Amino acid sequence: TKIREISDKLREDTRMRDIFGKMRDASEEERTALQADIAKIVEEQRKQSDADLKPVLSAEQFTRYRQLATQSRGVSAMADSDIASELKLTEEQLAKLKSLSEENGKRRTEMFEKMREAGGRGNFEEMRTKGEELRKEFEEKRLAVLTDAQRLQWTAMKGPEPVAEADAASKPAGSGSSASSPA
Repeated sequence: TKIREISDKLREDTRMRDIFGKMRDASEEERTALQADIAKIVEEQRKQSDADLKPVLSAEQFTRYRQLATQSRGVSAMADSDIASELKLTEEQLAKLKSLSEENGKRRTEMFEKMREAGGRGNFEEMRTKGEELRKEFEEKRLAVLTDAQRLQWTAMKGPEPVAEADAASKPAGSGSSASSPA
């Protein structure tokens, strides 16, 4: 019940919807400012969720929750002050990551602008594929900013990949999950 209350509280926060509503007609400069606002809200919400969940979950559950949250956000989570601090990112690395995030945002915007110019009738499967390729490209570029030790630490912070129930049911007991390559 407490977890549902925490989740409902997040859903009631309409700031993100308001910002996304403004993004459509915003100039590139305004979009950049709105993206910065989004990053601040996401970090604020994450910190509040962590504070709310920590007393409700066991230590093991909370650790796993943080791993899954980090996996879900991907390399963009490196912008969080606590993750950046834990990875001991330098000012130079932070500046490179910020630049890559801005470049990624511009490329995504261009991609969606092309779709909008086509009257929204673009090939959605093609757009999804291009979006996934763009995500992978920038994930690789962001990971390349890290040292080898930081990449190992990043992989550990994400924890093991979740195993789908269907996959888990098909494995013999005690076999563990399949090995996955580090991201």
